[in-house]
Amino acid sequence: MLRLPGLAPIAIENKVWSLPEDRQLARYATGPLKGPDHASLVLLSFTPPGWPSDTHCSVAGSWRYRSYA
Repeated sequence: MLRLPGLAPIAIENKVWSLPEDRQLARYATGPLKGPDHASLVLLSFTPPGWPSDTHCSVAGSWRYRSYA
């Protein structure tokens, strides 16, 4: 998790060698990334996750997909 002065915290899941999995992202959002900071959750991946849009909302949190391109 990145915490920079004056900015909201951000958590980036960097997928390089494996495909994005919704279950893994949900575990992260309810586990190590859960907390009072309300960090922005970003999935950085070469491979699109297959969501209908660039945002995936679940009970665990809302992830935004960004490609390396």
